[in-house]
Parts: sequence; C-alpha cells; structure tokens
Amino acid sequence: VCKTEETLLDNKDEEDDNDDDDDDDTSGPDEGGDLTSDDDWKTKTHQLEESLDLMRREFEEMENYWESKLQEERSFYAEQLVINDNQLTLLENQIQDYRSLMGRKEHKRLQILPTIEEKITLEEQVMDCESEIKELR
Repeated sequence: VCKTEETLLDNKDEEDDNDDDDDDDTSGPDEGGDLTSDDDWKTKTHQLEESLDLMRREFEEMENYWESKLQEERSFYAEQLVINDNQLTLLENQIQDYRSLMGRKEHKRLQILPTIEEKITLEEQVMDCESEIKELR
C-alpha cells in the first residue's frame, strides 16, 4: 500500500517535471499563443484533477484498510478478554476445589487419633501390668 503512495508521488513529480518542460516550450512566441497556453493549462488542470482523484481514492483505500485493521484488533482483544475471563474462572474453581479437598484432609487428620510414640519404657510398663494381672487371677 505504501508503494502505491510512492508511485503516486513519483508520477506526480514526473507530471510536474513534464508540465514544467511544457511551460518552457510554450513560452516562446507562437501563433495563437493564447490557445496553446489555454490548452496547456487545461491539460495541466486535467492532470492535476486526475492526480487529486487518485490520491483521494488511495487515501480512502488506506483509511478503509486501517479501519478494518483496527476493527480486527478490537475484535481480537475482545475475544482474548472473554477467553482470559473463562480461564480465570476455571482456575479459581480449581483453586476452590483444591482448598476444599485440603480442608477435608485436614478435618480427617483431626478426627484420626494421633499416633503414639513407642518407647521401651512404656512397653516394659505394659508388660509388667499384664504380668501382674495374670498373677492376680
């Protein structure tokens, strides 16, 4: 698209150069110099109007192009927001699930009796108590 602008500018420069050359050719005395000058002016005016029309069309095309690009980016951004919101909701739900599972495990741990550390002295005391019970029977 930028090349088109450059081409238009190059063509305009060439037209300006050609128009300058034409002006130099008609500056001399000619028969009916007014007609030639009027024709040159009409031709130059016509060329400038065509160039202006081309530039307007190119400008409108560029404007439409960038408008569509901007709209695409806005749509993409909106879609990404929706996707990110969905992912965030999913992750929040997973975190809550994990928290509830961890809470249940903690609750189960509290319900289970704590483990008793085994010590030889305690074992000996139990054995002594059992032997006393047997003797008393």
